[in-house]
Amino acid sequence: MAFRKARVLVLCTGNAARSQMAEGLIRAALGDRVEVFSAGTHPAGYVHPLAVQAMREIGIDISHHRSKSVQEFLGQPFDLVLTVCDQAAEECPAWPGQGERMHIGYPDPGRWSRGWEDEAELEAFRAVRDRMRAELVPILQRWLEERWARAGGLDPDPARGYDNGPMSGEEGPMQARVMLERDLSAIRQDVLRLGGLVEQAIDRCIEALRGLDVETARQIIAFDEEINRLRYQIEEACLETIATQQPMAGDLRAIVAAMFCATNLERMGDHAKSIAKLTIEMADEPLLKPLIDIPRMAQIAKEMLRQVLEAYVEHDAEKARAAVARDDEVDALDEQVYRELITYMMQDPRTIFRATRLLWISHNLERIADRVTNIAERVIFMVTGELQELN
Repeated sequence: MAFRKARVLVLCTGNAARSQMAEGLIRAALGDRVEVFSAGTHPAGYVHPLAVQAMREIGIDISHHRSKSVQEFLGQPFDLVLTVCDQAAEECPAWPGQGERMHIGYPDPGRWSRGWEDEAELEAFRAVRDRMRAELVPILQRWLEERWARAGGLDPDPARGYDNGPMSGEEGPMQARVMLERDLSAIRQDVLRLGGLVEQAIDRCIEALRGLDVETARQIIAFDEEINRLRYQIEEACLETIATQQPMAGDLRAIVAAMFCATNLERMGDHAKSIAKLTIEMADEPLLKPLIDIPRMAQIAKEMLRQVLEAYVEHDAEKARAAVARDDEVDALDEQVYRELITYMMQDPRTIFRATRLLWISHNLERIADRVTNIAERVIFMVTGELQELN
Protein backbone atom coordinates (compact mmCIF):
# COMPACT_ATOMS: atom_id res chain seq x y z
CA MET A 1 0.00 0.00 0.00
CA ALA A 2 1.11 3.59 -0.56
CA PHE A 3 2.64 5.24 2.43
CA ARG A 4 0.65 8.24 3.66
CA LYS A 5 2.50 11.53 3.64
CA ALA A 6 3.75 12.51 7.06
CA ARG A 7 2.20 15.67 8.51
CA VAL A 8 4.81 18.07 9.90
CA LEU A 9 4.15 21.34 11.73
CA VAL A 10 7.06 23.79 12.07
CA LEU A 11 6.72 26.22 14.96
CA CYS A 12 8.54 29.45 15.73
CA THR A 13 7.70 32.59 17.65
CA GLY A 14 6.62 35.02 14.93
CA ASN A 15 6.27 32.72 11.91
CA ALA A 16 7.95 35.47 9.91
CA ALA A 17 11.34 34.00 8.97
CA ARG A 18 12.81 30.77 10.40
CA SER A 19 9.69 28.61 10.33
CA GLN A 20 8.72 30.04 6.93
CA MET A 21 12.12 29.20 5.45
CA ALA A 22 12.03 25.75 7.04
CA GLU A 23 8.57 25.12 5.57
CA GLY A 24 9.80 26.12 2.12
CA LEU A 25 12.95 23.99 2.32
CA ILE A 26 11.11 20.91 3.58
CA ARG A 27 8.40 21.18 0.95
CA ALA A 28 10.96 21.62 -1.84
CA ALA A 29 13.13 18.70 -0.72
CA LEU A 30 10.60 16.27 0.74
CA GLY A 31 7.24 17.37 -0.62
CA ASP A 32 6.56 13.99 -2.16
CA ARG A 33 6.57 12.43 1.33
CA VAL A 34 5.60 15.28 3.66
CA GLU A 35 2.73 17.69 4.16
CA VAL A 36 4.37 20.62 5.91
CA PHE A 37 2.82 23.62 7.65
CA SER A 38 4.26 26.43 9.77
CA ALA A 39 2.88 28.65 12.51
CA GLY A 40 3.90 31.02 15.29
CA THR A 41 3.16 31.24 19.00
CA HIS A 42 3.01 35.03 18.59
CA PRO A 43 2.55 35.53 14.83
CA ALA A 44 4.14 38.65 13.40
CA GLY A 45 1.46 39.07 10.77
CA TYR A 46 3.90 39.15 7.84
CA VAL A 47 6.62 37.10 6.17
CA HIS A 48 9.93 38.92 6.38
CA PRO A 49 10.97 40.23 2.93
CA LEU A 50 14.57 39.19 3.50
CA ALA A 51 13.42 35.62 4.17
CA VAL A 52 11.54 35.71 0.88
CA GLN A 53 14.60 37.10 -0.91
CA ALA A 54 17.02 34.59 0.63
CA MET A 55 14.78 31.69 -0.39
CA ARG A 56 14.25 33.08 -3.88
CA GLU A 57 18.03 33.01 -4.37
CA ILE A 58 17.93 29.20 -4.19
CA GLY A 59 14.84 28.86 -6.35
CA ILE A 60 12.19 28.50 -3.62
CA ASP A 61 9.27 30.96 -3.62
CA ILE A 62 7.66 31.65 -0.23
CA SER A 63 6.24 35.02 -1.20
CA HIS A 64 2.72 33.55 -1.11
CA HIS A 65 3.14 32.31 2.48
CA ARG A 66 1.33 34.06 5.32
CA SER A 67 2.13 34.35 9.01
CA LYS A 68 -0.20 32.02 10.92
CA SER A 69 -1.06 31.44 14.56
CA VAL A 70 -0.54 28.08 16.20
CA GLN A 71 -4.20 28.33 17.25
CA GLU A 72 -5.22 27.53 13.66
CA PHE A 73 -3.79 24.04 14.00
CA LEU A 74 -4.97 23.04 17.47
CA GLY A 75 -6.81 19.74 17.35
CA GLN A 76 -5.19 18.66 14.09
CA PRO A 77 -3.06 15.48 14.12
CA PHE A 78 0.61 15.73 13.21
CA ASP A 79 3.29 13.08 12.95
CA LEU A 80 5.96 15.59 13.93
CA VAL A 81 5.90 18.98 15.63
CA LEU A 82 9.21 20.70 14.94
CA THR A 83 10.28 23.83 16.84
CA VAL A 84 13.02 25.94 15.29
CA CYS A 85 13.42 28.58 18.00
CA ASP A 86 13.98 28.13 21.72
CA GLN A 87 11.09 30.36 22.78
CA ALA A 88 8.57 28.38 20.73
CA ALA A 89 9.92 25.15 22.23
CA GLU A 90 9.35 26.51 25.74
CA GLU A 91 5.88 27.84 24.96
CA CYS A 92 4.65 24.62 23.35
CA PRO A 93 5.55 21.94 25.91
CA ALA A 94 2.70 19.68 24.72
CA TRP A 95 0.68 19.25 21.56
CA PRO A 96 -2.64 17.41 21.82
CA GLY A 97 -2.55 14.30 19.66
CA GLN A 98 1.00 14.87 18.48
CA GLY A 99 3.14 12.07 17.17
CA GLU A 100 6.68 13.17 17.92
CA ARG A 101 8.41 16.33 19.07
CA MET A 102 11.71 17.61 17.75
CA HIS A 103 13.60 20.83 18.50
CA ILE A 104 16.38 22.19 16.30
CA GLY A 105 17.01 25.81 17.23
CA TYR A 106 18.30 28.54 14.94
CA PRO A 107 19.19 32.17 15.70
CA ASP A 108 16.67 34.83 14.71
CA PRO A 109 18.12 36.46 11.56
CA GLY A 110 15.82 39.48 11.90
CA ARG A 111 16.46 40.15 15.56
CA TRP A 112 18.61 43.21 14.99
CA SER A 113 17.00 44.25 11.72
CA ARG A 114 17.00 48.00 11.11
CA GLY A 115 15.74 47.83 7.54
CA TRP A 116 14.99 45.40 4.77
CA GLU A 117 17.54 46.43 2.17
CA ASP A 118 20.78 46.00 4.10
CA GLU A 119 23.19 43.47 2.55
CA ALA A 120 24.67 42.53 5.95
CA GLU A 121 21.18 41.77 7.28
CA LEU A 122 20.39 39.69 4.20
CA GLU A 123 23.55 37.70 4.91
CA ALA A 124 22.12 36.70 8.31
CA PHE A 125 19.06 35.23 6.58
CA ARG A 126 21.26 33.43 4.08
CA ALA A 127 23.29 31.91 6.93
CA VAL A 128 20.17 30.50 8.63
CA ARG A 129 18.84 29.29 5.28
CA ASP A 130 22.09 27.48 4.42
CA ARG A 131 22.39 25.93 7.86
CA MET A 132 18.80 24.66 7.65
CA ARG A 133 19.43 23.23 4.20
CA ALA A 134 22.59 21.44 5.38
CA GLU A 135 21.20 20.26 8.73
CA LEU A 136 17.41 20.26 8.95
CA VAL A 137 16.51 18.59 5.66
CA PRO A 138 18.88 15.59 6.15
CA ILE A 139 17.59 15.09 9.71
CA LEU A 140 13.98 15.01 8.51
CA GLN A 141 14.92 12.68 5.68
CA ARG A 142 16.38 10.23 8.20
CA TRP A 143 13.32 10.69 10.40
CA LEU A 144 11.10 9.68 7.48
CA GLU A 145 13.24 6.61 6.80
CA GLU A 146 13.14 5.55 10.44
CA ARG A 147 9.38 6.21 10.58
CA TRP A 148 8.87 3.88 7.62
CA ALA A 149 11.13 1.24 9.15
CA ARG A 150 9.35 1.42 12.52
CA ALA A 151 5.96 1.12 10.86
CA GLY A 152 7.03 -2.00 9.02
CA GLY A 153 5.22 -0.83 5.91
CA LEU A 154 1.99 0.01 7.77
CA ASP A 155 0.38 3.43 7.66
CA PRO A 156 0.53 4.95 11.17
CA ASP A 157 -2.30 7.32 12.05
CA PRO A 158 -1.09 10.40 13.93
CA ALA A 159 -4.53 10.70 15.57
CA ARG A 160 -4.26 7.27 17.23
CA GLY A 161 -1.71 5.47 19.37
CA TYR A 162 -0.32 8.45 21.23
CA ASP A 163 -0.83 9.58 24.80
CA ASN A 164 -0.22 13.31 24.38
CA GLY A 165 3.34 12.55 23.29
CA PRO A 166 5.58 10.18 21.33
CA MET A 167 4.91 6.44 21.18
CA SER A 168 6.49 4.65 24.09
CA GLY A 169 10.04 3.53 23.41
CA GLU A 170 10.42 5.52 20.19
CA GLU A 171 11.49 8.93 21.49
CA GLY A 172 14.89 7.94 22.86
CA PRO A 173 16.68 6.73 19.71
CA MET A 174 15.26 9.48 17.52
CA GLN A 175 15.98 12.29 19.96
CA ALA A 176 19.47 10.91 20.58
CA ARG A 177 20.09 10.91 16.84
CA VAL A 178 18.85 14.48 16.54
CA MET A 179 21.13 15.59 19.37
CA LEU A 180 24.11 13.88 17.76
CA GLU A 181 23.33 15.45 14.38
CA ARG A 182 23.13 18.87 16.01
CA ASP A 183 26.46 18.35 17.76
CA LEU A 184 28.10 17.19 14.52
CA SER A 185 26.67 20.13 12.60
CA ALA A 186 27.89 22.61 15.22
CA ILE A 187 31.37 21.07 15.09
CA ARG A 188 31.41 21.27 11.28
CA GLN A 189 30.39 24.91 11.39
CA ASP A 190 33.17 25.71 13.87
CA VAL A 191 35.76 23.91 11.70
CA LEU A 192 34.64 25.99 8.72
CA ARG A 193 34.79 29.14 10.83
CA LEU A 194 38.32 28.24 11.92
CA GLY A 195 39.26 27.66 8.28
CA GLY A 196 37.95 31.13 7.46
CA LEU A 197 40.05 32.69 10.21
CA VAL A 198 43.15 30.91 8.95
CA GLU A 199 42.54 32.02 5.38
CA GLN A 200 42.18 35.58 6.66
CA ALA A 201 45.48 35.26 8.54
CA ILE A 202 47.26 34.02 5.39
CA ASP A 203 45.83 36.89 3.35
CA ARG A 204 46.85 39.51 5.87
CA CYS A 205 50.36 38.19 6.49
CA ILE A 206 51.13 38.42 2.76
CA GLU A 207 49.59 41.90 2.70
CA ALA A 208 51.81 42.92 5.60
CA LEU A 209 54.86 41.41 3.90
CA ARG A 210 54.26 43.25 0.63
CA GLY A 211 54.24 46.61 2.40
CA LEU A 212 56.52 45.66 5.30
CA ASP A 213 53.60 46.83 7.44
CA VAL A 214 54.60 46.36 11.06
CA GLU A 215 51.21 47.35 12.50
CA THR A 216 49.34 44.78 10.38
CA ALA A 217 51.94 42.17 11.27
CA ARG A 218 51.38 42.82 14.98
CA GLN A 219 47.62 42.50 14.49
CA ILE A 220 48.16 39.09 12.87
CA ILE A 221 50.23 37.96 15.85
CA ALA A 222 47.47 39.04 18.24
CA PHE A 223 44.80 37.50 15.97
CA ASP A 224 46.43 34.10 16.45
CA GLU A 225 44.96 33.97 19.97
CA GLU A 226 41.46 33.89 18.46
CA ILE A 227 42.48 30.99 16.21
CA ASN A 228 43.89 29.13 19.21
CA ARG A 229 40.73 29.64 21.26
CA LEU A 230 38.49 28.30 18.53
CA ARG A 231 40.76 25.29 18.02
CA TYR A 232 40.45 24.34 21.70
CA GLN A 233 36.71 25.02 21.64
CA ILE A 234 36.35 22.52 18.79
CA GLU A 235 38.41 19.91 20.62
CA GLU A 236 36.34 20.32 23.78
CA ALA A 237 33.11 19.99 21.79
CA CYS A 238 34.43 16.83 20.11
CA LEU A 239 35.44 15.24 23.39
CA GLU A 240 32.14 16.17 25.02
CA THR A 241 30.20 14.66 22.10
CA ILE A 242 32.20 11.43 22.33
CA ALA A 243 31.59 11.25 26.07
CA THR A 244 27.87 12.07 26.03
CA GLN A 245 26.66 10.69 22.68
CA GLN A 246 28.94 7.64 22.32
CA PRO A 247 29.10 7.88 18.51
CA MET A 248 29.96 4.85 16.44
CA ALA A 249 31.51 4.13 13.03
CA GLY A 250 31.19 7.05 10.59
CA ASP A 251 30.04 9.50 13.26
CA LEU A 252 33.08 8.76 15.38
CA ARG A 253 35.37 9.10 12.36
CA ALA A 254 33.78 12.49 11.60
CA ILE A 255 34.52 13.71 15.13
CA VAL A 256 38.11 12.45 15.01
CA ALA A 257 38.55 14.11 11.62
CA ALA A 258 37.22 17.40 13.03
CA MET A 259 39.74 17.31 15.87
CA PHE A 260 42.55 16.60 13.43
CA CYS A 261 41.37 19.39 11.11
CA ALA A 262 41.27 21.85 14.01
CA THR A 263 44.81 20.96 15.08
CA ASN A 264 46.22 21.41 11.58
CA LEU A 265 44.28 24.61 10.97
CA GLU A 266 45.64 26.05 14.22
CA ARG A 267 49.18 25.17 13.08
CA MET A 268 48.52 26.96 9.77
CA GLY A 269 47.66 30.00 11.87
CA ASP A 270 51.01 29.60 13.60
CA HIS A 271 52.77 29.63 10.22
CA ALA A 272 50.96 32.85 9.31
CA LYS A 273 52.04 34.31 12.66
CA SER A 274 55.64 33.29 11.93
CA ILE A 275 55.49 35.14 8.61
CA ALA A 276 54.22 38.22 10.45
CA LYS A 277 57.13 38.02 12.91
CA LEU A 278 59.62 37.72 10.05
CA THR A 279 58.00 40.74 8.39
CA ILE A 280 58.65 42.80 11.54
CA GLU A 281 62.30 41.69 11.51
CA MET A 282 62.66 42.81 7.88
CA ALA A 283 60.85 46.13 8.22
CA ASP A 284 63.96 48.29 8.63
CA GLU A 285 65.19 47.58 5.08
CA PRO A 286 63.45 47.39 1.70
CA LEU A 287 62.50 44.01 0.31
CA LEU A 288 65.38 42.21 -1.35
CA LYS A 289 63.37 41.57 -4.54
CA PRO A 290 59.87 41.99 -5.93
CA LEU A 291 57.54 39.37 -4.51
CA ILE A 292 56.18 37.10 -7.22
CA ASP A 293 56.51 33.44 -6.24
CA ILE A 294 55.76 33.86 -2.53
CA PRO A 295 52.32 35.48 -3.06
CA ARG A 296 51.59 32.78 -5.65
CA MET A 297 52.42 30.10 -3.08
CA ALA A 298 50.05 31.75 -0.61
CA GLN A 299 47.25 31.89 -3.21
CA ILE A 300 47.59 28.21 -4.10
CA ALA A 301 47.71 27.25 -0.41
CA LYS A 302 44.47 29.18 0.20
CA GLU A 303 42.78 27.52 -2.77
CA MET A 304 43.89 24.11 -1.50
CA LEU A 305 42.52 24.96 1.94
CA ARG A 306 39.13 25.97 0.56
CA GLN A 307 38.90 22.83 -1.54
CA VAL A 308 39.81 20.47 1.28
CA LEU A 309 37.28 22.12 3.61
CA GLU A 310 34.63 21.72 0.92
CA ALA A 311 35.61 18.06 0.73
CA TYR A 312 35.29 17.81 4.51
CA VAL A 313 31.76 19.26 4.53
CA GLU A 314 30.63 17.31 1.46
CA HIS A 315 32.26 14.02 2.54
CA ASP A 316 33.99 13.95 -0.85
CA ALA A 317 37.17 11.85 -0.88
CA GLU A 318 37.94 12.63 -4.53
CA LYS A 319 37.78 16.37 -3.92
CA ALA A 320 40.20 15.90 -1.01
CA ARG A 321 42.64 14.10 -3.30
CA ALA A 322 42.28 16.84 -5.91
CA ALA A 323 43.22 19.47 -3.30
CA VAL A 324 46.38 17.58 -2.41
CA ALA A 325 47.41 17.31 -6.07
CA ARG A 326 48.31 21.00 -6.02
CA ASP A 327 50.91 20.53 -3.29
CA ASP A 328 53.46 19.82 -6.04
CA GLU A 329 52.94 23.35 -7.38
CA VAL A 330 53.75 24.82 -3.99
CA ASP A 331 56.81 22.60 -3.61
CA ALA A 332 58.09 23.67 -7.04
CA LEU A 333 57.67 27.35 -6.20
CA ASP A 334 59.43 26.84 -2.85
CA GLU A 335 62.36 25.24 -4.67
CA GLN A 336 62.45 28.09 -7.15
CA VAL A 337 62.51 30.69 -4.35
CA TYR A 338 65.30 28.74 -2.64
CA ARG A 339 67.51 28.65 -5.74
CA GLU A 340 66.97 32.33 -6.49
CA LEU A 341 67.73 33.49 -2.95
CA ILE A 342 70.82 31.31 -2.67
CA THR A 343 72.08 33.04 -5.81
CA TYR A 344 71.51 36.44 -4.19
CA MET A 345 73.45 35.42 -1.09
CA MET A 346 76.35 33.99 -3.09
CA GLN A 347 76.66 37.14 -5.19
CA ASP A 348 76.37 39.58 -2.26
CA PRO A 349 76.77 38.37 1.35
CA ARG A 350 75.15 41.59 2.57
CA THR A 351 71.81 40.19 1.40
CA ILE A 352 72.00 37.14 3.66
CA PHE A 353 69.77 38.55 6.43
CA ARG A 354 66.92 39.56 4.11
CA ALA A 355 67.31 36.48 1.91
CA THR A 356 67.14 34.02 4.79
CA ARG A 357 63.95 35.68 6.11
CA LEU A 358 62.33 35.25 2.71
CA LEU A 359 63.49 31.63 2.67
CA TRP A 360 61.80 31.03 6.01
CA ILE A 361 58.63 32.74 4.80
CA SER A 362 58.58 30.48 1.74
CA HIS A 363 59.09 27.47 3.98
CA ASN A 364 56.14 28.48 6.18
CA LEU A 365 53.88 28.65 3.13
CA GLU A 366 55.12 25.26 1.98
CA ARG A 367 54.25 23.85 5.40
CA ILE A 368 50.73 25.32 5.19
CA ALA A 369 50.21 23.34 1.98
CA ASP A 370 51.57 20.22 3.69
CA ARG A 371 48.99 20.63 6.45
CA VAL A 372 46.24 20.74 3.84
CA THR A 373 47.51 17.31 2.83
CA ASN A 374 47.21 16.14 6.44
CA ILE A 375 43.58 17.30 6.54
CA ALA A 376 42.84 15.61 3.21
CA GLU A 377 44.11 12.30 4.60
CA ARG A 378 41.64 12.56 7.50
CA VAL A 379 38.78 13.52 5.19
CA ILE A 380 39.43 10.38 3.19
CA PHE A 381 39.54 8.39 6.43
CA MET A 382 36.24 9.94 7.53
CA VAL A 383 34.57 8.98 4.24
CA THR A 384 36.11 5.57 3.52
CA GLY A 385 37.39 4.34 6.88
CA GLU A 386 40.85 3.90 5.36
CA LEU A 387 43.98 5.74 6.45
CA GLN A 388 46.03 6.65 3.39
CA GLU A 389 49.27 8.60 3.17
CA LEU A 390 49.10 11.12 0.35
CA ASN A 391 52.21 12.45 -1.44
